[in-house]
Amino acid sequence: MAEHGFAEHGFSLIEVMIASAILLIVSIGVLPLFTRSITNNVQGRLATEAVNDARSELERLMQLDFNSPELTLPDGQPTLERKEYWDQNSHRWLDGTSIPDDQNETLRTVRIRQFNKDAFLDRRVDDAEALPGGSPVGQVQIKEIVVRVMSASQLDAPGKAMTLRIYRGA
Repeated sequence: MAEHGFAEHGFSLIEVMIASAILLIVSIGVLPLFTRSITNNVQGRLATEAVNDARSELERLMQLDFNSPELTLPDGQPTLERKEYWDQNSHRWLDGTSIPDDQNETLRTVRIRQFNKDAFLDRRVDDAEALPGGSPVGQVQIKEIVVRVMSASQLDAPGKAMTLRIYRGA
């Protein structure tokens, strides 16, 4: 038993301050890991949403008839391309030919080309092999639909793209 009735256990103020300083230094070292993790999670969520959106649009287009007006190219044009942006207010895709400045979230492009089956014999498809709109119906046997979703702030980035090729039976 200690003199004057005081027990000699516990921490002094100096020991508590040293332990707090060590904990602070370790916490500061770990903090960037948490912020990077949050950033990666947000980017992963956006990428997943983009892929899901592209898949949904492809599934919708896949339900259309092969000769549907929405899948038909204008006469003489080798490609039909539609650009859209996601409107935060109406929660739907709108024409993307002129995007308002306050809409900078997500852009989507849908590109449709058509081919003859011979274009795929060498497993390499060139733009020159695309058949223009107005080609005889019997020649068009394949329609290629590419849906690309990207962030409007990163237009130079490739974005997330999905390709669907529809084959017309003989």
